[in-house]
Amino acid sequence: MKHKKNNNIRLLILILLLILLVAGIAYVFANNKNNTSQLSPTPIPNATPVVFVPGIGTSFNSSRFLGIGSDSWGWSPTAKKYYQGLIDAMAFRGYTEDNGLFTVAFYDWRQPLDEGAKDLEKTIEQVKTKTGAKKVNLVTHSMGGLISRAYIQGDTYKDDVQDLITVGTPHHGAANAYFSWEGGELYGWGLVTNIALSAYAFWTNPDFPSLGTYGLIHQKILGIRELLPVMDYLADTTNSDVLKPAATLQDAKNANVIQLNQTISKLFDRTNTVTMIQGTELDTIQRIFVKQRAGSETIKWTDGEPVYDRTGESGNVAISEGETTEGDGTVLFSSAIITDPSIDNRKVAGKHSELLNNSEVQTIIFDKLGIPLPPGDFSPKTYGSALVYITASPITLEITNASGASISLDKNNIAGAEYTTAGAND
Repeated sequence: MKHKKNNNIRLLILILLLILLVAGIAYVFANNKNNTSQLSPTPIPNATPVVFVPGIGTSFNSSRFLGIGSDSWGWSPTAKKYYQGLIDAMAFRGYTEDNGLFTVAFYDWRQPLDEGAKDLEKTIEQVKTKTGAKKVNLVTHSMGGLISRAYIQGDTYKDDVQDLITVGTPHHGAANAYFSWEGGELYGWGLVTNIALSAYAFWTNPDFPSLGTYGLIHQKILGIRELLPVMDYLADTTNSDVLKPAATLQDAKNANVIQLNQTISKLFDRTNTVTMIQGTELDTIQRIFVKQRAGSETIKWTDGEPVYDRTGESGNVAISEGETTEGDGTVLFSSAIITDPSIDNRKVAGKHSELLNNSEVQTIIFDKLGIPLPPGDFSPKTYGSALVYITASPITLEITNASGASISLDKNNIAGAEYTTAGAND
C-alpha cells in the first residue's frame, strides 16, 4: 500500500477548513433517523459528579487558538457527535451540565500534559463548587486519559478524584504521532483530529504550506509529542528490521508519558478504582519501517524516514507488515492498557473515535460508576438531511420550514432537528 499525497487537494481542503473555523458555520440537521429513547432525567440523590475529558482536537477556544473572539471553550467542529451517545445516556439518568453532574472538561490539547492538567483542575474545582461534592469521577477518551493521569499523579492534585475510567487512551503512545511529530504529516488520524490540526496549522501560519506543518507542530502543537510511543516501534530497514530502542531516539522521545508510567503507583494510591477500556479488531499500526533520511533533509525524520509501502495505512482492509488487528485503528490494545492487578482492563471491539458511543463501552462505564444503565438505544444520531451555511461575517440565522416551524441558535420548533454552530462568530 502506497502513501498517497496530493498537495493541491490538501491545500484546497485546508482552505475550506479555515473558512469553516474562522468565519463560522451553522449546521441544521433534520429528519433524525435513530430511535434513541426520549430523555427523562431521573437524578440520584448524593450522586458523585462525572467529569468527561475528551480526546485531542475536540476542544476549541477561538481566543486561545486564533486570537479572536471570547475566551470560552466548546466543541471543535464535528467533535461532539462522537460522544453524543454517552452524553444522552448520562442525561437520561439525571447527569447533566445544568445540575453539574456531567461536565465536559475542555482543555488546550496543543500544550504539554501538565498544561492540560491545569485546565482539568479548574473544571473539577468548578464542579465541586457547583455541586458541593468533595470528589468527582473521571471518564476519559484518548488523550483525555493522559491529561487526567497528569493531574492525578501531579504535584497539585487535591485528592478529589474517586474513580478513573480511560477509553482508548494511549498509555504507551500511538504510532500515528510519529508521522506528525517527526515529519509534519497529518497521517492516520481520525477526521476530527485532522480537521483541528489542519485548520489550526493553516490559520496560525500565513506562509502555510510553504513552511510545512513540521515547524508549526514543534512550535505550537506540542501536544502531539505527548502521544509518541514509549515502546520500541521503529523497525530499521538498514539493520535487518531490528527495532530501535525507544530510549535512544533523538527527536521522538515522550518524556512526560515515560514519567507517568514510572510513577504509576501514585495513580492507584490517589484513586478508588482505575478502569482501562480499549477497542480491538481494527487494523492498527504497531510498527513503522524506517530508513535513513535523505541527505538533503536536515530537519525532518531525525530518527528515520518511513518506508510507506511497508508501513501501510491504518484502517485499510489489507494488513501490511506493520499492522495488527489488536487495536482500534489508532491505539494498540497493548498501549491502551497497563498490566497491573490494581487496574480493571477491558477489551471491546470498536473504532477509536466511536468507542464512547459503543453500547458495550457504555455498559462498562455505567457499571463502574454504579449508575443504572438507561434503557433504549443511545447510539449516535443519524440524519436524513443536512443544511449547511458558511458565512464570512457575523449573522443571525433562523430557518423556517414549509410548515412554519423554525430553528435558530436560541430556539427550536422543528421536531427531530438540531442546530449546531462552530467558529468565531457563533
